[in-house]
Parts: sequence; C-alpha cells; structure tokens
Amino acid sequence: MKDLQEFHDNTNSLDNEIHLTDYSVVLKKIKSLESLIASLKKRIEISIKDEELLFAFRMGGFEIFDSTVQKLEKISVLWRNSSIFYELRKKIILNFSEDLDILDCIAIITKLQNTLVTNKSKLRKEEEIVLKLTKIIEEDIEIFREFLKTANDVISSDMNLEYDIRQKVTELMESRKLDPTCKDILFFYYAKTN
Repeated sequence: MKDLQEFHDNTNSLDNEIHLTDYSVVLKKIKSLESLIASLKKRIEISIKDEELLFAFRMGGFEIFDSTVQKLEKISVLWRNSSIFYELRKKIILNFSEDLDILDCIAIITKLQNTLVTNKSKLRKEEEIVLKLTKIIEEDIEIFREFLKTANDVISSDMNLEYDIRQKVTELMESRKLDPTCKDILFFYYAKTN
C-alpha cells in the first residue's frame, strides 16, 4: 500500500512540473511512471492471487491504483501526441520543399489533433493543467495545419494566385502564432509565384 501511495504522489506531482517547454522531461517521467505501473500491476496481481488463495476472497485497497493510472494515461496521451507533433513540425520545417507530400503531413497532424480532442473530452475539471496544455497544443497544430494548407495552395497554383490564397498568405504572415521560419518558407514560395 505504501508503494501505491508513493506512486499516487509521484503522479500528482506532475501537475506541478508540467511546463510546455519541458515536454521531453515530462515525457521521460511519464515513461518511467508507465514502467512503474507495469511493475506495480504485477505485484498487485500476485498479491491478489495470494490473498484469494489464503483467504478465499479478495481484499481491497487498490482503488487508488486505478484512478492514478487513468489520470496518468490522459497525461501520457497528451505528451506522446504533442511530442510527435513538435518533432514532425521540426522535420517538416527543416526539410520543406516542393517535393514534400504536404497533404500526407496534414493528414498526420489532423489525426494527432483528433486524438487530443478525444482525450480532452475525457478530462475532468480537476485536471485543469492538462486541459490548458491541450488547448495550447491544439492551437499550435491548427496554425501549423493552416500554414501547410496555404503552402500547398501556393505551391500547387499557377503563377496567378487567387485572391483568397493571397489573403490567407497575408493573414498567416501577420499572425503572431506562426513560427518565423514558417513565415520565411511561405514568403519564399509566395514570392516565387509573383
């Protein structure tokens, strides 16, 4: 029981340690907690089997484990998907070219965003920090997806860009949320078409 309480306390300490810039650190902690979950789960199963054999019934005391695992799973989904997104974004930006399959990238990003939305719907009010971080990551995904769609439109169009594409390029160039490197990429391809 002492191990379960320690595990519960370690999981709750994540609320105090979550900073968007430290997602890789938190992800490492989550992975170590996941391995601890597996270890504790085995120990609990052995303990339960021993109790069942010895007393011919199961004794309680493990409810805290289930609630802690559920909370950790939600945080883990957030960090795993945000880590994938930020790594993918970095790779796309560093390797951006006309040969990049932008529509495939948009599909991957949309799938990540859908996973975050599903996970977000399962969160309770007391998991407010995870909700706030999910919102930030969703906004980052959305602005990056808009960048990719617009870049695809610019690259795919002939020399004469339609007004709505030019308008979208202007909006993205003025956006404070879009990464400056993305703005440079967009400007490069936009200037190429004019």
